[in-house]
Amino acid sequence: DFLVALARDPEIRYHRGLFGETIYNCGLTPRKFRELVEKNPRIAVEILANLIKSPYKSEEYLTALCDMGLNLHSMEVMNGLITAVEPESEFFQSEYFQMYITTCISSCMNIKFNTTFLEPRLRCILMDGKYMHICP
Repeated sequence: DFLVALARDPEIRYHRGLFGETIYNCGLTPRKFRELVEKNPRIAVEILANLIKSPYKSEEYLTALCDMGLNLHSMEVMNGLITAVEPESEFFQSEYFQMYITTCISSCMNIKFNTTFLEPRLRCILMDGKYMHICP
């Protein structure tokens, strides 16, 4: 609750440089961010979207997200970022976004027929994003 209130506070949003530092000082390290993704993906989206928009370095948090591999919660966070971040954002050209999408495509190619349909559906939603740019 505290982190959500912090993310929505106009003063913090106005001074975006303080947002990332405040998040880190609250104890949300990249390692703990992975736990947040697993337990509450919606809050993880809000926090990561604000970190990406801020001058604070979000690379450690994006690396933590990419290192999680493909699972329902990490895909939910990435899908949320696709809609939360401005289309002109450098995020869509970043190595993290490209790496996640490449991993997603690779994983889709290895899907067996006996898997559930929810994860392939989320992967399709990710790849259907109108802002996706995959470099060769």
